[in-house]
Amino acid sequence: MLEYNLNNKNVYVVNSKSDSISVIDSTTNSVVDTINVGRHPWFVEYSPSNDNIYVTNGGSATVSEIDENTNKVINSIPVGKSPQNIEYSPSNNNVYVANTASNDVSAINPSIDTPSEEPTAINDILKTIIENPLKITNSIHSTNEIKKILTDNNQNNNQ
Repeated sequence: MLEYNLNNKNVYVVNSKSDSISVIDSTTNSVVDTINVGRHPWFVEYSPSNDNIYVTNGGSATVSEIDENTNKVINSIPVGKSPQNIEYSPSNNNVYVANTASNDVSAINPSIDTPSEEPTAINDILKTIIENPLKITNSIHSTNEIKKILTDNNQNNNQ
């Protein structure tokens, strides 16, 4: 996976097999740095709220925070098991991490560099969205769809 940083015009590329991130200067198309991160990095995300880069490390259950100016890891943030996808939210400046093995989501507040709370189960997230329909994102089309997912899930769990 890769991420483009508008500030410094660098592209950050995940090297899963070597537990690193390559930094490519997009103006010269050359690798300018290689940053060692946690075990088995998966995804990378830029946070404009603090201009840092976040990398999920599936093999170490952490997220590496990289300073965009120095290209150094400045923090290793513990999250749930097998973190994979990561996404910045402009609505609250949090960085959200999908933890596939623990089936939950970690919310990292970049201003304090730690998960803002314990990982949240997917069903709890969906219930919160139903209770607060104005917070539904563009990726979810309707409250009725979510209710159907929860209903189907509950029926499957009760069988």
